[in-house]
Amino acid sequence: MQDLITMLKKTNKSIWITILVLLLLVLFRLFSCSEENNKEISLEIEKLSTNIRRHYQNKPDFWGLNTQAVLDNKIYPNKMLRNNRLVGLFGAPVSVGRGLNAETIMPGAKSFDIIYKGLNKKQCLAVATSELKQDVWLGVAGISIGNTEKLQRFSWDSSTYSLPIKKAQAKRLCGKNSVVIWHFEQ
Repeated sequence: MQDLITMLKKTNKSIWITILVLLLLVLFRLFSCSEENNKEISLEIEKLSTNIRRHYQNKPDFWGLNTQAVLDNKIYPNKMLRNNRLVGLFGAPVSVGRGLNAETIMPGAKSFDIIYKGLNKKQCLAVATSELKQDVWLGVAGISIGNTEKLQRFSWDSSTYSLPIKKAQAKRLCGKNSVVIWHFEQ
């Protein structure tokens, strides 16, 4: 009987060690996936904004730009097209236009927005704190974070809410059903 108890104690110890090792592997994988997602979301924002600017480069403004125009003119990154809809890396809808409702850009407008809606806190944080290439940052006028009722805009000239957004600031603003709007200029 004593041998059985000793064997069970040793078995329990090895089971716990195995569980601990597996848990560490899962945490490591989650961390590396998070870093990979951050790079992918940055590339997604860069490609979409660059494609839009390239498509409108010989036009005086962004007149007529909206999500449907992006789809019709095929100026989206291929990975973003799902079931004839523009969808971001996390499966949430992405819109293009002006403001929260992605309204069609009117004549004379020299800016446009890329809108990510329906993000959870972690996704919101990744989208809002994306690190873009320097030449893409030059076209960013601001980033807004919040929800459909209240948005906080970050800009280059703000002392309190300046770009690029710090993770701590984004954590306070991101929630369950978040919205992130990237504001781009011509």
